[in-house]
Amino acid sequence: MSQDERIENQKFLEFSLNKEQFVIDILQVREVVTFPALTPLPNSPEHFLGIMNLRGEIISVIDLRSKLNIEKSPDIQNSTVVIVEVDDKFCIGTVVDSVNQVSSFTAEENASVPQMSSQINSEYIKSIFKKDGELLVHIDIVSLLDERDKVQLTQSKVA
Repeated sequence: MSQDERIENQKFLEFSLNKEQFVIDILQVREVVTFPALTPLPNSPEHFLGIMNLRGEIISVIDLRSKLNIEKSPDIQNSTVVIVEVDDKFCIGTVVDSVNQVSSFTAEENASVPQMSSQINSEYIKSIFKKDGELLVHIDIVSLLDERDKVQLTQSKVA
């Protein structure tokens, strides 16, 4: 199956961070919930907001705005949390401003990822889609996490 055929057979969850539009593979999404009560963990990276209890399962929650260096939301309590499965091992909650819709894209809407400076870690950008005059960045949440994040996730799972 070609890259174009894979894209045309996939569904994506569209969401917003500030005025920027992103998508993730719908198969990674377990569920979408309103902003929960969080328990902060000491000595966590700034983008780790804490842990939440989702029907007995402890899930770490990160602020994607902070992780992606996007201006922080003045009212995070009105945000939405997308629960994403990470490598079939555990889930992580990702705070987004709003979930817009589930979409699919044609091969013509798929744009190549531009070359970026080596100082910018762009490994998490899988592709870019053009839709209705907007650019939507297709990100991979797992690739976005660095080793320190993965250690924090493991520790918070134990907590």
